[in-house]
Amino acid sequence: MNKTLIQPQTYIGLNKNHHAFYMYKLLKSDDIINHVANSMGLNPEYIKSSSRKRKIVIARIICIYVIRKKNNITLKQIGEIFSRDHSTIIYNLETFDDMVKTKNKEFIKYLSLTFPNYL
Repeated sequence: MNKTLIQPQTYIGLNKNHHAFYMYKLLKSDDIINHVANSMGLNPEYIKSSSRKRKIVIARIICIYVIRKKNNITLKQIGEIFSRDHSTIIYNLETFDDMVKTKNKEFIKYLSLTFPNYL
């Protein structure tokens, strides 16, 4: 498992207020997609496809969330990666939050497979 995807921070030092300062590595979108696909036993191309199979949809939601949180790119840019409109990306981000809040068993199972330190 690629630890940089799970803990992508590097300690730099203390800032002027003596708080720890971390630099987060920007992760390539393809690296995130490959990591999620490999963790879930999927082909990375399936995640970018228009498939509505539950496992693939969950993988796509996880990828979109991680790409948004770990990289400084716009919703439109994320949409271009997945060939979707920015409003679909917003919907996927909201779905991620809803599934975490409601503790959807299938979603939590796949999330813990891909990013065990998230929960």
